[in-house]
Amino acid sequence: MRLKLSVEPLRIRYYFASDSDVFVQFSPVNKTGCADFVCYNCYAARGVPTGLPFERFYTASFADIQKWTANILPWQYTQVYKDNYHSSLQMIEVIRAALPDIVFTDDAMYDEDGEPVYISSGKKRTVDEEDAGKITVSGAGFLKWIADGIVQPLTGTRLKRIPLLTETVQYKNTGFQGVLSQSYSLSFSLDWIRNLASAVISVRTRKNYLYNESGVDVSIEPFSAEFTERGLESTAGFVQNSGYSVRTLKPLLYVLAASEPETFYFAAIRSTDRRSPEVKVFNECAVIFPYFDNDGHFKCVLFKDGAEMSFDEFYSRYCMDSVFLTRAGCTEQFFPE
Repeated sequence: MRLKLSVEPLRIRYYFASDSDVFVQFSPVNKTGCADFVCYNCYAARGVPTGLPFERFYTASFADIQKWTANILPWQYTQVYKDNYHSSLQMIEVIRAALPDIVFTDDAMYDEDGEPVYISSGKKRTVDEEDAGKITVSGAGFLKWIADGIVQPLTGTRLKRIPLLTETVQYKNTGFQGVLSQSYSLSFSLDWIRNLASAVISVRTRKNYLYNESGVDVSIEPFSAEFTERGLESTAGFVQNSGYSVRTLKPLLYVLAASEPETFYFAAIRSTDRRSPEVKVFNECAVIFPYFDNDGHFKCVLFKDGAEMSFDEFYSRYCMDSVFLTRAGCTEQFFPE
């Protein structure tokens, strides 16, 4: 690329991945080449001095680029092993096959005995005759149904309700948010996904983990800034008990798919509360399976409220919100009922 009305080069860009939104580029700074590593409009590295004259990049091969920048650019983010996602794909297909039998129902889940109960109270609920034989769950109940599909083959029973409601965030009693937190949960879906993921890893390792001991929270910060149509913007990265901006979720999932293959993610969505617009609450949740297909293209399958949702639709709906992720390992021994 060159500056308009000038013969001076602006930058040299190398596309090396199957996705054109992932690339490295070099720009001249005082005759030295400085490197950017870009992933879906986010900078994993920005303006890193290479110590090499910019002119050397005119004729450099991609092998040269990797050799020269091996210690200064995060190439590990794009080391894709296309055969590492068999369990992910199997779980996706099992969930897809069950979707026609899932009926979204507010405040609904199945307890450890497989009985339909209310999440809020634990009391038995009656299933409508027209839904007999169907799986009636809320968004949170749907995520538990997935977790139970992992746990039940190993233990013979489903997860219990009360441990999943254990609070993981403490609010001060003062201030509007603190007062509001005494009336109803501001972190329901965050608590739910932390406790779900911790329960899954506890069953698999045969050791009881609390959420803050299990390592299930995703808190990596692979990006320094976001590039938007308005120019370069700083990003907060990971924020404790809030998560990530949905705007940076796709590049984050790309990095996670490469660095944590055969892993899926429970997601809690932090949105503006309809009752109190000045307060952000965790009410909704989803489950996300990022992976690379056989051609090395990044894919992302997302389920929410008992249905499949495209990532673009999710982004359009929640782009002004935050999302918190907890990780769980994929498995071929997945039999939800």
